[in-house]
Amino acid sequence: ARIVDVPPPAAAAALGLAEADLRAFTDRQRSDRFWWPGRTASRGYVCAIGGFAGFGGAWTAPPADARSLAEPGAFAVRTAQRWWRVEADVWGSRLTELPAEPTAAAPRGGGATASLVTFSESYLAWVHVAESA
Repeated sequence: ARIVDVPPPAAAAALGLAEADLRAFTDRQRSDRFWWPGRTASRGYVCAIGGFAGFGGAWTAPPADARSLAEPGAFAVRTAQRWWRVEADVWGSRLTELPAEPTAAAPRGGGATASLVTFSESYLAWVHVAESA
């Protein structure tokens, strides 16, 4: 169901918001797929993706070479010789293997800028929003 089809008290309760804050939340979500009321407290952290395959994750090598793709909320990352597409927003993420290295997108202007962050010693990648809420 779309949030506009759900009675406001039920929608607010499902999102963990006060009913009075529901309109502001839906308005912000229209322009920033990574916005939520607790973003400032989370210091820009949105979600973690991947993980070591031996522990139930997706990857057999640490991710590297993260880049933004043209579509909002889409990133690419390499693990060893394999490329992956990450699609993310405040609600979650999806990981799909790519057939080849993708072309990075040109920087986009306006709104919060999200990035995919990797560290050589970790099998996780993190979606992070540099701008505080």
